[in-house]
Amino acid sequence: MPILDRTQLEPSDKLHLLAKTLFCQAHGNITSLANYFSISRKAVYAARDALQVALNALISDKEKSDCIISVAVDKFQLRRAIVALSITSANSIRAIQDQIPIIYPGCSVSFGYIQGVIIEAQKTRHYLTKPYH
Repeated sequence: MPILDRTQLEPSDKLHLLAKTLFCQAHGNITSLANYFSISRKAVYAARDALQVALNALISDKEKSDCIISVAVDKFQLRRAIVALSITSANSIRAIQDQIPIIYPGCSVSFGYIQGVIIEAQKTRHYLTKPYH
C-alpha cells in the first residue's frame, strides 16, 4: 500500500494497523491508532480507505469486468485538472470540489487545497508545463 510505504512501520505493524482500522468506529479511535503507530491520522484514514476498497473488490461481483473500482491520480495531474476547471469555464471553487470526484472516482479535495492550487497557478506562469515540486 503506497501510503504506508512512506512510514517507518515494519510489514507486521502495517498488517496490525490495517486489522485495527476495521474496528475504528468510536470517536477518537483514528487518533489513538495514529499515536500508537506514530503516524499521521491522514495515513490511518488512507490505510482504512484502501483496505475498504480492497475488501470490496474481494466480495464484489467478478462478472462486471468493465467496471473500474478506482482511478490512480498523481498530484500533478490533479492540480492540472483543478487549474483547467478554473480557467476553461466559470467554475467556483465549490463547483470544482464537486467535479473532482466525478472526474477521478474516489478522489476528493478540500476547498482550501483547490484555492491554494489556483493561487499558485496564478503566481506561476509555467504551471501547466512543469511538474510541481
